Amino acid sequence: MINVYICHPYTADPEGNVEKVKKLVEKFAGSAIAKMSDRDKKTCSRSSEPLEFYSGVYVPISPMLVFPEFMSETAGIKREHAMAFCISLLSACDELWVCSREISDGMADEISFASENGIKVVWKA
Repeated sequence: MINVYICHPYTADPEGNVEKVKKLVEKFAGSAIAKMSDRDKKTCSRSSEPLEFYSGVYVPISPMLVFPEFMSETAGIKREHAMAFCISLLSACDELWVCSREISDGMADEISFASENGIKVVWKA
């Protein structure tokens, strides 16, 4: 399985951007589940298969969905602390998918981190 970090603006429109990311994750996860289901048809039991069986399946991960309340600026969190959480999550991913034509400061930081640390950057917008 390939963990992919969904890179998308947040601050300019938190509620609207979270909704956009939910739809993206639903779309990407739906594709992954469909791919996994097709493979399951070839086996008797998914639980007996190693994770390698699902190679090439993309697992979408977004800090907006993992830390929704925590990431809110109204929660009083400083930007650098929120970004530290984002970068930690990104560090556990194999790829970063840029899902917006608009690149916010936070996204630029995430893209730079990924590029500097050998995490593949994929432009989806």
